[in-house]
Amino acid sequence: MVQPVNTYKARSARRSGFTLVELLAVVGIVALLLALVVRLTSYAKTRGKVANTRAKIQQIQNALEDYKLKKGIYPANLIRLRSDLPENFQYNQANTEILDPWEQAFRYDPAGESYELYSLGPRPDIDTDDIYPGQ
Repeated sequence: MVQPVNTYKARSARRSGFTLVELLAVVGIVALLLALVVRLTSYAKTRGKVANTRAKIQQIQNALEDYKLKKGIYPANLIRLRSDLPENFQYNQANTEILDPWEQAFRYDPAGESYELYSLGPRPDIDTDDIYPGQ
C-alpha cells in the first residue's frame, strides 16, 4: 500500500531559512530607521548649540552692560570682557576673539551708545541662520 506524502512536511523541510528578498527587505528597513535616527540626532545637536549660543549672547550682553556702567563706554572689542565672562567661553588660538559653538568668532560692532552682537550660526555662509539676541 502507498502511503500519502505529507506535502506540508516536505515543503517545510526544504524551506528552513529566509529568502534573499526577505533579508534585503529587513536590511532596507533597518537602514531607513538608522538614517532617520542619525538625522534626528544631528538636528537635536544643532538645536542644542543654538540654545547654547543664545545663552552665551545673553551673558556677553550682560558683561557689555556691566562694562559700560563701569567705564561709561562700550569696549572696542569683546576680548576686553574676558575677566567679566564665565570660564566656559572658548577663545581662539591668539586669545583675541570669543568663539561660538561652531568655533566662529561672535560678531561685535560697537556704535557709540549701542552695539550689534550676533553669531553667524551653524552655516556662516548663509545669512538666514545668523543668531541675534532675543531671537
